[in-house]
Amino acid sequence: MISYGDKGSAARFFYCAKASRTDRNEGVDSSNAPVLKMNSTMRDCENADWSKRNGNFHPTVKPTELMRYLCRLVTPKGGVVLDPFMGSGSTGKAAILEGFTFIGIEQEPEYYQIAQARCQFVEKSVETNTPDQQDLFMEAH
Repeated sequence: MISYGDKGSAARFFYCAKASRTDRNEGVDSSNAPVLKMNSTMRDCENADWSKRNGNFHPTVKPTELMRYLCRLVTPKGGVVLDPFMGSGSTGKAAILEGFTFIGIEQEPEYYQIAQARCQFVEKSVETNTPDQQDLFMEAH
């Protein structure tokens, strides 16, 4: 048996930091102002209106860069990305940025609104940020 002298599970190769505040709140109304003041109590934490600070209050927001990688990994060129549990739209953002068609399904109206805002924000930025010089591997239009 070959041993490389390292320890830990294979999960250590798949670590990805959580979505940044900027990534999480792109396209939604939010504030970077702290919700709590210094020396706040646990009661202050429990009663704080976190949605005022975080326009995207979905509990499991994925980093866009991770989702872009996964979309490229499994979607053929010109393909469609289907997300049946869209949440706040991280996969949608990624699919749009990668040039795929995106179909998202979400049953919670508040999360759907967040996903819609985030995806529309990315669509607008893609439309306005056309490259001045074509990438070597980019298709000609």
